[in-house]
Amino acid sequence: VLLCGHILLSPMMATATGIGTLPAIVTDPSPYQCTYSFFFFTYRQPFAAKAVFDRVRLFYPSAPIYILTDRGGIDLSYFCRNDSNCQSTLVSSVKFGHAYKAVQNHLTQEIIDTMYVYFDHMARAAEWGGCEFMLHLEEDVWYNRALTEAERPPADAGGGNNNKTNDRFSLKLQKYMVEKSGNPNLGILLYIAGGSYFRSAALIDSVRNYMRKLDWFTLHSLDNKIASAWDTVPAVLFHLSGYKTAYWPAVCSRPVLYKRYYRKSCQNATIMHKNVGNPAKAMYLTHRMPENKLVFNITSYEQLLSLDFSKYNRQVVK
Repeated sequence: VLLCGHILLSPMMATATGIGTLPAIVTDPSPYQCTYSFFFFTYRQPFAAKAVFDRVRLFYPSAPIYILTDRGGIDLSYFCRNDSNCQSTLVSSVKFGHAYKAVQNHLTQEIIDTMYVYFDHMARAAEWGGCEFMLHLEEDVWYNRALTEAERPPADAGGGNNNKTNDRFSLKLQKYMVEKSGNPNLGILLYIAGGSYFRSAALIDSVRNYMRKLDWFTLHSLDNKIASAWDTVPAVLFHLSGYKTAYWPAVCSRPVLYKRYYRKSCQNATIMHKNVGNPAKAMYLTHRMPENKLVFNITSYEQLLSLDFSKYNRQVVK
């Protein structure tokens, strides 16, 4: 099967333990035959996940989508049925993005190893997709429309502008990053989260050639937010790998900041992440509604197949 410039030798959906069983790939990412692929990280939120998946397919019907489900999640290979541009991997032995919560100065090698596994999957997803950019999806990322050429990602990695003064790297870490890289232009100063973009070649290079060479214990000692969740890692990793990060006006994560920086509301953004009026976020929060506790009780593929997602499409959380 020829898929966006790569040859996928095994079209079977990967469902496995550990790092997951991934397809063999012939890697020749240039020239790119597509602009965007998607990496969809999900965890026990099948209603929101289905809504996000269908929404992306509405605007990008043939774009490669790589789904990674965390431990305790649900086998979402159902989403990829009859879709050759979709891969779904359930990893049951390692809990990824929701797990490595380093508390204060208590980073462990186990947390770092977990972080490596997560980013290894991101790199493989970018390689498999074979597009120029890979866009990061979560269950609370909603596309209002397809991206325009004017909204093309501006750097090697980035996302919505969450740049509040109290949500930045510590000054000690900023100084360290400048000294180590020799580049005073730090770009993004903390989170690169859901709704973000990554230039595929830069992501693959950073993860495979730089990530394991960085001293994550020192980085964490300079700012204990580092490695506390996956989204605290990319800005540091890309800068110390020699790549540029920049905020992306296409994404609204915080309505007040978005209006301040771009003079428009979140509802007018192409991509919404974690905000009021976001249909995916409404479904993401359905576990707060007693009648929808089923969201967290689904444990099998068979249960998922029996669900009627349509009745959840108009839910609103006040």
